[in-house]
Formats: sequence, structure tokens, C-alpha cells
Amino acid sequence: MPVLKPASEFGRCVPPDSQYGITTYAPGWDSAIAFREGDPNIMKRVVHIYPRFGPFGPVGETLRAICAKIQTPEGHGALYFTSPQSLDAVRAHSTHPNRKEKVLAESDLGHRCVDIGGVRIYLATFPAAKTPGVIGAWQNPGIGVSIRLAEYLHKNIDSLTEVDLPDRSTVPPTEYLSEGEAHGKLKERITGLLHRAAIEPEKIKVQSKDVFLYQTGMAAIFSTHHALLQYRPGSVAILGIVFHSTVHYIQENSPHGYKHFGPVDPKGIDIFEAWLDEQAAVGKDVSYVLTEFPSNPLLASIDLARLKKLSEKHNFVLVLDDTVGSFANIDVIALSDILVSSLTKTFSGYANVMGGSVVLNPLSPHYDDLSSHWAKTFHNELFTADAEVLLRPTPELEEPGAGCLLSIDFESVDTAKAFYDRLVFYPGPHLGAHRTLSFCYNTLAFGKDADEAAYHRSYGILEETIRISAGLEDVQDLLDTLDDALVAANQQRLQAPTTVEAVAGTGVAS
Repeated sequence: MPVLKPASEFGRCVPPDSQYGITTYAPGWDSAIAFREGDPNIMKRVVHIYPRFGPFGPVGETLRAICAKIQTPEGHGALYFTSPQSLDAVRAHSTHPNRKEKVLAESDLGHRCVDIGGVRIYLATFPAAKTPGVIGAWQNPGIGVSIRLAEYLHKNIDSLTEVDLPDRSTVPPTEYLSEGEAHGKLKERITGLLHRAAIEPEKIKVQSKDVFLYQTGMAAIFSTHHALLQYRPGSVAILGIVFHSTVHYIQENSPHGYKHFGPVDPKGIDIFEAWLDEQAAVGKDVSYVLTEFPSNPLLASIDLARLKKLSEKHNFVLVLDDTVGSFANIDVIALSDILVSSLTKTFSGYANVMGGSVVLNPLSPHYDDLSSHWAKTFHNELFTADAEVLLRPTPELEEPGAGCLLSIDFESVDTAKAFYDRLVFYPGPHLGAHRTLSFCYNTLAFGKDADEAAYHRSYGILEETIRISAGLEDVQDLLDTLDDALVAANQQRLQAPTTVEAVAGTGVAS
């Protein structure tokens, strides 16, 4: 019974080792907890990491080089971006009351602008000691500089010239990142996959001009969120579990209200529909509704046909995140107004590049207005080298049809921990790679705050869940490795009573 053996060192990416790796090999349940808490003993061992977690590696090296060139004040840190709108995002996050004791005053924030190798960069500066109150502005919207762009900037650091930026409201003309041939081909591939196996081909009218590319999946959601609030002011609703950064960003940046509905079964939609009727009765608009199909890690699939009818009745924009299912495998564009995807996951497949996309549905009743808005306001921030890498690996597996995600619920945390600690895949915070990954995702994403954990548990997000992202290893080797870990889980199970409690509560929150 051959059991797989990881070929990575702690804190490094899955093989092959690469400076562009976005996975982190961090075996052990306790390591995940320490990772969540930012334990310096763990973090100092990390070489590769998901780039949205912070400016690590080459991204941090280039940032330090820029700060040295422009002589940022001693004891100050910085974050850097390619869009001037990012400075507003930093201010909004850093000064938000949710930062509590980590909150910054506006006077703590500074702004700088530089040109390097033909790329305009905007920096937000702040006292380094207050980094914990700022870093979420990098993590949640996903609008930071990529590894490959950072490399390009570092190679051209001697060309740096500073541009006068007296304040955030006086932004100099900005030339955004140029689009290359790879961008066009990437849009064509996405369009082709949307047409590939349509259930009703006549309902798929997407063209390349309807596809917009972003530096991350979260950047695609960030852009969509602000575009829709401008197009149709109103409250925002999220149905089911979605990526935790999505929740955190939308919750803090919905001035007309935010509502979350956990259950997405028929009864859950009944509750959501009743809320829509209540909003309509008092003259309150709903801007848009977001749901994942299927959701990560619960893998719940909502009744999209019913949801689409509700969107038409109440005139809200329906946004689907199909990252887990993938437009290569599932046909949902006809049941949405906007499709958002993280191309970082299975679309890339090699866990060595970030990217995201937004697709507008030409048959949506909102299409003309939304298409006009995106055409006027969209600016490319996906670096050409990243687009080229996103384009490169995808033709190698020519038969779509299989998703990558599996979630296993155990009877107790101790049993889940025994399984996880024994399982010799590649544990770490990512999904969608050529090697099989595992992670106690719920513990890291929702386990830090007891109230938040209890709320999500009320509709099925359990600490006892282990998430597995299937890779391309030999099938029998994968099964043997799982069997080995299940033996350890069963041994623990026989030693301890079951602790999983029945799911209770409505799972609805404002």
C-alpha cells in the first residue's frame, strides 16, 4: 500500500519549487492554528505563501527597495498598488471602526506615487507598528502587486522617478498596465469554455468583449461590488458560505446595508424571498445578490432557476462565483447577470499565478447599462507576464468535467485532527493545484472569532471538516494515502465520544 510522501520542506510550495509558488506546505493541525494567529515562530519559516496574505518574498523585496529609494520615514511601512483607487481602499479599511484597537487615524496615512519602467505605482504609507490595522486592505480586495510585476519593477528600480501626489483627491493622470496578446487569447479561451457544452446553446451569447480580467479573483469581486453599488444603490445580500475575504470586504463596504443568509436549501430560499418582499414593501432596493456555485467548502448548490426568477421579480443583479465548479465544467452563465471567477484555482492548475475574471451575460436585463459602465471604467491591472502564465498550462488537460474539491466531515474535532495530522498530502491554504492539497479550512478561515464560528456552524460550517483539493497523482496512490489517514481517524474515534452537535439556528445575519 504505497502512501504518498511530500517532497517539500515546511513553508515552501508544492513541487516543483518556484519563486512564484502560492502554496505553503504547513503540515499539522497545530501549525494551521499558529498560522491563523500569526505566530512569528511559524511565519519566519514561510518562504512561499498565497500572495494576498501580504507582500512576502519578491513582492516585499521590491517594496522595500522602493521605500529605500523614496526615503519613506523611519519606522514606517507601506503597501503598493497600480491603481489610485487603492488608496481610498486603504483609508476606508484602516480607519474603519471594525479595526477596534488597531484602527488608524487619517493622519497616520501617507500617499506617494512613483513611475518605474513605465509602470505607475501608488503607495500608502503608515507607521509600521500599525500594520495589523492596514494589512486587510491588501488581503481582502486582492488589489496588490503580483510577484511577476514586482520582479519587473525590481529589475527597473533604477528608473524610479517620484510623481507629485499632494493628496488622494489630486491624482495625476494614470497609464494603467497595458494588455498584451495573452490577454486577448485568455478572453477567447474563457469565452470558448462558456460555449463548450451549453445546456441551451441559444442562451449563451458571450463574446470576448464581455470578459474582463483582473489580478486576482478578489479583485474581480472588489470591482464588481463598487460598480454595482454605483449602478444600483441598495443593500447587498450573500447567500450561503462564500470566501471569507468576500464576506469581510462586502460587510464593511455596503453603505446601504448588508445581509447574509446561510442555508441555501428550499427553506433557506423561502427566508430570503420573505426578506426581499419585506424590503420591497418599505421601498428599499437590493443592489445585488452574490452566491457561490457550488460553495467552498460546503459544496452546497442553490436552486439557480428559482434565484434567477427572484432577481427578475425584484430587479437585483445576480452575481455567481463559479470558482469551485468552473465555467469549464458547469453551465450557469444563463442563470446569472454576472459571472465572477478566480482563475488562480483550477483554471491555472499549477498554483504559480494569480488571476480573476468577470463575465457579463449579454442576455441579462442589466447588460446594456453594465456593459457601458465596464467599458468606461475598466482599467487593466493584470500584468502581461501573469496573463501569459494563466494562458500557458490550461490546454494540457483537454477534457473538462471534473471538479477538484472534496470536504469530509468527521464526528469530532479530535478525529478530524487525527486524520489531518496523518494525511500526507500537501496541507496549506489553497485549492486547485497539480498536487493534492488538504486543509482544515474552516478552522483557519472562521475559527479565530468564537461568535463568527458559532454563527457559521449554525448552517453547517464545521470545525470538524477537512477540505481536500484533488491533484494529478496516481489514483491508487491517492486512495491508499486516504486509507492510511482514515485508519488513524478511526483509531481516535474509538477512543473518544462523538462531539458534533446538531446544526441549529437560522444562519441569517445582518
